[in-house]
Amino acid sequence: MTEPFATMVQLLNRFAADGDDGISMPLPGFAVMRHREPGRVRQEVYMPVLCLVLQGAKQVAVGEEAHLVGAGQALLVSMEVPVTASMDASEAQPYLAVAVDLDVALLDEVARQGGEAEALPSGGAIALLDRPCDRLLDCLGRIVALSGRPQEAAVLLPGLRRELHYLLLLGPLGPALRGRARPDSHHRRIGRAVALLRSAFHEPLPVVTLAHAAGMSASAFHYHFKAVTHLSPRQYQKQLRLLEARRLMRMEGASARNAAFRVGYASPQQFTRDHARHFGVPPRRGLYVEPEHAVAAE
Repeated sequence: MTEPFATMVQLLNRFAADGDDGISMPLPGFAVMRHREPGRVRQEVYMPVLCLVLQGAKQVAVGEEAHLVGAGQALLVSMEVPVTASMDASEAQPYLAVAVDLDVALLDEVARQGGEAEALPSGGAIALLDRPCDRLLDCLGRIVALSGRPQEAAVLLPGLRRELHYLLLLGPLGPALRGRARPDSHHRRIGRAVALLRSAFHEPLPVVTLAHAAGMSASAFHYHFKAVTHLSPRQYQKQLRLLEARRLMRMEGASARNAAFRVGYASPQQFTRDHARHFGVPPRRGLYVEPEHAVAAE
């Protein structure tokens, strides 16, 4: 265990020692995750983020792509994608991780300021950083150290975020990140279609409409969309609808029928089937019960 990593673990264990399980955000764009319950499946949309696991491990799946992220490894997500995740945790050793939001436009700006360098094809929206370098860990550690110091954070955090993006570009994922950040890349084009899907997932969105947003032919769009997100456009939209319906039932007390119509389903029966297939259980009548296990939606 390197010194920057060990220091971060000590800082965060002290920070989280008396807190409840869950996610806390001590600074803008920075989160601490702590979970003691093993095996619980969580489904949500990941935004662009760098997540460093400090204790325990996390299994993350997007479509058919899966990563096991252990202590000392980092997961980099460069586009909004619906994921299924489960934690390896216990009372004795909780799952502990830190996450910093990524800004793809800032990556592009820093890459251009850093001069010309090879840019590789962008690849998928998630990647595993197996051994973050000490400089990157030190930068993350300085961000962690700003927790609870809002006046210092207001001055120092923007520079540290810029440094973090620069160090990512210098690392093993740098060439791929440069490819993802370029405005004309397939990754950025697919990102425009994803933004449309996220803003209008409850509406019918033909592939030709999404392809037009990406500036691609329908066939090229379908190929590149799945290459980047590991889901077809239809699967992506369905998962967004199911996640929003779950939120409506859980947080607003909506009935399954009402939630189905609000997220764009024409048939409550089809919604019930998709919910059962994706989350492993049908939507409950009355009080919504969070499912503990899930399988991937078709």
